[in-house]
Amino acid sequence: MDPGSRSVFVVARADGYLLARVPALPPPERAVRYATTVLAMAGQQVYIESHVAKTDGVERLYAWTRVPGFPLLVCVGRSHADVFVSYQRQRELLLGACIALVVVGALALWWRSVAVRQREAARRALERSEVRLQFALEGAREVVWDWDMTTGAAYFSPRLVDITGQDQSDLPGRMADWAALIHPDDLRTVREAVRAHVQGKAERYACEYRVRGADGAWRWVSARGTAATRDGRGRTTRLTGVLSDITETRLAQDAEQSYRLRYDPLTGLINRGALLLEGTRLLSQNAAAPCWLLCIDLDRFTVLNDGLGHEAGNVVLQLVARRIQEVIGHDATVARMEANQFVVLLETAPHQDVVARTVHDLRKEIASPLTIGGEQYVQTCSIGIASSPADGQVIGELLSRARAAMRRAKGMGGNHAQFYTEALNERTVERLNLEKALRLALVNGELSLQFQPQVEMASSRIVGAEALLRWQHPELGMVPPDRFIPIAEETGMIGEIGQWVLRQACACARQWRDAGYVGIRVSVNLSGYQFRDVDLVEQIAEILHETGLPSALLDLEITESVVIDDLPAALRTMWRLKLMGITLSLDDFGTGYSSLSYLRQLPIDTLKIDRSFIGHVASDTRVAAITTAILTMARDLGLATVAEGVELATQIEFLQQRHCDLVQGYYFSRPIAHALFMQRLATEGQILPAGAPG
Repeated sequence: MDPGSRSVFVVARADGYLLARVPALPPPERAVRYATTVLAMAGQQVYIESHVAKTDGVERLYAWTRVPGFPLLVCVGRSHADVFVSYQRQRELLLGACIALVVVGALALWWRSVAVRQREAARRALERSEVRLQFALEGAREVVWDWDMTTGAAYFSPRLVDITGQDQSDLPGRMADWAALIHPDDLRTVREAVRAHVQGKAERYACEYRVRGADGAWRWVSARGTAATRDGRGRTTRLTGVLSDITETRLAQDAEQSYRLRYDPLTGLINRGALLLEGTRLLSQNAAAPCWLLCIDLDRFTVLNDGLGHEAGNVVLQLVARRIQEVIGHDATVARMEANQFVVLLETAPHQDVVARTVHDLRKEIASPLTIGGEQYVQTCSIGIASSPADGQVIGELLSRARAAMRRAKGMGGNHAQFYTEALNERTVERLNLEKALRLALVNGELSLQFQPQVEMASSRIVGAEALLRWQHPELGMVPPDRFIPIAEETGMIGEIGQWVLRQACACARQWRDAGYVGIRVSVNLSGYQFRDVDLVEQIAEILHETGLPSALLDLEITESVVIDDLPAALRTMWRLKLMGITLSLDDFGTGYSSLSYLRQLPIDTLKIDRSFIGHVASDTRVAAITTAILTMARDLGLATVAEGVELATQIEFLQQRHCDLVQGYYFSRPIAHALFMQRLATEGQILPAGAPG
């Protein structure tokens, strides 16, 4: 259909305002309202009018109709000329209007159906989401809770019944109902946790507490949550979170804690606290019956632990614990008291000879070779024995006296057993007093050094001196070194004392050098404790730097037993000292292992022959032969030799004939104070024996 060139199409709102027109109007005329038409169409679906358009002066016939379901008016206008060209053209016009109406209506219906489908899809998606959430809440192990802090109302997901055992109908509907189920001892903790989060002191609310179940039993729960909503002033109005049952976890933790309070986790034996309780119970129930306490201490365990590592040390402790239990059986109590110390309480051994056999079996079993990392090691022990009621009627006293006997056994060289005696108690008291006094000796200036000259056999001149530690106690007088040095080593005080000795000896040697006695070397003994110190080399370097003593004038004396305890570690330390220019001496040679296989590996400069050989070289041909062999071997290895404890002219003659390099002993001088040693150095020429005239 041809509408004609002067036809118009109009779309207007229901109130008559123009929305669209074809052809379009100029901008100033677009704000058109068909008010008269709207009034004329009141109550009508279709309206036809004819008038001359003001915009172009063309007289047209206008057909208006309403769009069903939408606030729209549609109009088709044709000029009279076009309308009356023929009747057929009019019919076409009406038909076109109808078609336009149908199209617009179809579009409107399609639009509405799309909107309906979208709303329905959104509704179904929401339903699916709610169903999924419900399944998730019901299937999760945690309880979802929500607390309206304004009204006090509370919601708990149905999973709560698995924790409390309540019926779903009895689930708390208010937070006050839930608070009534909380253990009274935990209620304050819960409130403080909530307050901390609400006040902004904690990022989240988290708390563990107990709640009473329907059966009256207490269950542990873990509650976590966060502020879900706040009011206009920033105050929390709603808390939301989850709740989980942690009863089994807490019970397991409590059981583990109880186990650790009673048992040693490494060996599985009872610990010190449990032993004291068990011993107290046993002694109180059987006050008159004999009871024996064995204190077992592993010999030189620290050396093995440091040398092989803590993991290997733990393996040794576990193996020893197992061996003790195998020997003792189930008729006694076995405990691990300290790092390498075990205690056995024997309840069914009425006689000392039975205990002695048990102790013998223990020592034999413990000393059986241990295989660690493919290597075999022998771990011996020292055992002290005390009995009740003879040696004490309370567990603390019995334990103290068994330890005193054990220390006596270790003092015998280890791998021994010792029964407690009153004499041992006196020694224990004396030792404790001596230990207390020794801790103050360094602070009070009671320690000092004395120097014993070392004389060169070829020239009879002093070429060095050994620094020897002395303790002058204000009440006890001069305390012999063999009384306080072992205490210092056992308590670890030897570390601090050893550093003091090194610093003092180096400072004195520097004074000799400054006084013009160039080349006089000072010898200092290193204890095993010092030698195993990982910072030893750095400490010595610092002392040499502080005192200004050249490293070549320091000689460090190390015993065979210290070296052989951990040969690889000993070699590393010795080589580091050698690279500093320090000379090394192997002290007391011949009294320890004296193995030629390791002697050739050691970077030593000097062998010191023990006084136990020198004292008998003139009277015992076997000792003389051994000493001669040592001197010859040392010379062949390129090592210097020093003979200790020289007191007689016959010994001097023996040593001269066999080309011993240096000697020291009472024949030339006792250990003397530093000032007196300086006077000796002032003597030019040959050094006279201590007993010689002049």
